Amino acid sequence: MRLGTKLALSLLAMIIFVLSGYGYFHILSRRDILVRMMKLEVESIGITLRVSLEKLTHFREKEYLKDIIDAVDEYEKTLGVIVYLPEENLLFRSRSLNDEIDTYVDLIKKSIHENRPLEGFEVYKKDPVFSYTLPFKDTTGQIIGGISILQHTSFVEEDIRKAEWDIFITIFILTGAIVGMILFMTRMWIARPISHLMDGINNLSNGNLNTQIDLKRGDEFSALAGTFNKLAISLKTAQEKVIQEAATRLQLERELRQSEKLAIVGQLASGLAHDIGTPLNIISGRAELIKRRLEEKEEAQEDLNIVVQ
Repeated sequence: MRLGTKLALSLLAMIIFVLSGYGYFHILSRRDILVRMMKLEVESIGITLRVSLEKLTHFREKEYLKDIIDAVDEYEKTLGVIVYLPEENLLFRSRSLNDEIDTYVDLIKKSIHENRPLEGFEVYKKDPVFSYTLPFKDTTGQIIGGISILQHTSFVEEDIRKAEWDIFITIFILTGAIVGMILFMTRMWIARPISHLMDGINNLSNGNLNTQIDLKRGDEFSALAGTFNKLAISLKTAQEKVIQEAATRLQLERELRQSEKLAIVGQLASGLAHDIGTPLNIISGRAELIKRRLEEKEEAQEDLNIVVQ
């Protein structure tokens, strides 16, 4: 695997890890914000409803009370409203709530007993809901009943899923853009300089000592290319020096061989001169001796003169 690919994959893994962590905490934060907004929304509805009920003087006006509850129930995010008056044992609920409300009536009783609002996530007919329960008072300040508002949490879940998809798409786009940028940068700033250096090394290993790498980038690769160029020049200089020394040594060997040949020729000449001169000296001496003995014979003397010469 190439160095650029390894670097790109390492950076990609780190980026995915960071973006995934960011997305996870962002979703948690988004969920918390949406839940807070839902709670504030339900709480504001409850407070408004409580104020409206506290201004009523006759709770037996069922039609008017039902109109108030149904008006709140018309809000698409609200599942239903329950109003309970313990002293008069009156229970009012919106049209959307048919049965299985005992749990919420118990919450109203608990809220009245503790004189504080209660909230929590419940289940109504297998549908997750958020319930907000609070007591309300009469004109004298005495607690006379309680209200429980059931809010759909599906809207929150839908918003959270939408936020998750938005974050996922954002992370996907960012990851793709960053990966493309990393691949481009690693190709421009790492892969291409390394390729130039490898080509130069291959040319140098093939004996081309004139190889020079031109990387004017002002980074470590440029420094490495400069070092390579100096190495190529040094190798070329050393090669030229070796060639020159080899030529000089070859010339010396030739001269030495010529000297050896001349010495051998001299030895041969000396041997030949000795081998030829000795018999000739003997012949010359004999001719001189015969010449002295034959002084009266001119013809013989003339022949001996020619032999001596």
